[in-house]
Amino acid sequence: MFYGTANQGAAVVFKQTQSAAQELNLPLQSVVVPTVNDLQAAFDTLTKSGVNGLVLLASVPITDHLRLIADLAIKHRLPATLTELISLKLEV
Repeated sequence: MFYGTANQGAAVVFKQTQSAAQELNLPLQSVVVPTVNDLQAAFDTLTKSGVNGLVLLASVPITDHLRLIADLAIKHRLPATLTELISLKLEV
């Protein structure tokens, strides 16, 4: 799970998600992504730990760099989902 530190609400949502994962006996690893410069290292950390997917909490820098995150998820072969629907117009 990735989330940024700029949004106080992201920390609350993370704690709720963490509680739900514990109740369901699901492993959950979190990586705080303070800036866009931390994204590559975050992907490297998760890939090395053997995670099977990625949940993105809608917060800065996550929502500001969805194209980069999508490219990194493809590169690292990690399926990813965002916690809320956002209307996007991406140039392909």
